[in-house]
Amino acid sequence: MGPIIGGFMTESFSWRWTFWLMLILSSINTTLCIIFLHETYAPVLLARKASALQKETGRPHRPAIYDTASLLHRIYRAIQRPLRILFLQPLVFIMAVYMSLIYGTLYLLFTTFPIVFQDLYGFSPGITGLTYMGVGLGFLVATLFGIPQIDKRNRRLTKKN
Repeated sequence: MGPIIGGFMTESFSWRWTFWLMLILSSINTTLCIIFLHETYAPVLLARKASALQKETGRPHRPAIYDTASLLHRIYRAIQRPLRILFLQPLVFIMAVYMSLIYGTLYLLFTTFPIVFQDLYGFSPGITGLTYMGVGLGFLVATLFGIPQIDKRNRRLTKKN
C-alpha cells in the first residue's frame, strides 16, 4: 500500500507530505502501543512488584537482581551469541545466505520499478505506485495458500513420526 499511497500523494501534494504522513501514522501507532500494550520485560516487572510490596507492607523490598553482569559484558554477549550461531551452525549460515540473496533480489526489483516505469515508459508517480500491486498480490496469494499447505505437511509428518 505504501508505494501506491506515496505515489499519488507525491503527485497531488509534494514528496514532503509522504514523510509527514509517515510521521503522523507512526505517532498514532506509538501512542496506541503505549496505551494498550503491557510491559513484559522481567526486570521491570520485578521492580514494580517490589515497589508495590514496599508500599503495601511498609518494609523495604529489593527486586531480584536479574542480570548482574556489567553493561559492557552484556553488549559483548548480545553480539557474540548470534555470531556464534551464524558461523558455527551450517544450516543457519546457508539459510542466512539464501535469505540475503532473496532480499537483495527483491530490493533490486523494488528500486528498479520507478526507474523503468517513470523514465522508460513515462508513467506518472501515482501510476508507478500501482505497478507494485502485482508483487503485493503475489505475496498475499502465496501466503494465503502457502500457510495451509505448510500446516497440512507438518501435521502429516508429525503423525508419521
